[in-house]
Amino acid sequence: MLEDSANEIFEKYVKPGAPNEINISGTVRKEIEDEIDSADYSYDMFAKAKLEIQKMVEADNFNRFRISPEFGELLSTIGQYA
Repeated sequence: MLEDSANEIFEKYVKPGAPNEINISGTVRKEIEDEIDSADYSYDMFAKAKLEIQKMVEADNFNRFRISPEFGELLSTIGQYA
């Protein structure tokens, strides 16, 4: 089951040219690819990719959203956030 799930995630999101390819460093992509190729599956084999994506979202997308008119509308509706 782990093997099937890992291969599906790799083919769909990580593999270069994947239909829903994620933006991660080449180093992390290669590490995952090597693990897939060597059948070295683990429950945390995508952890570095997840961390990179979280950092990018926090550093870029969320900050752009916070200065958008839509965010201002959201705050006026629900109040300040902590």
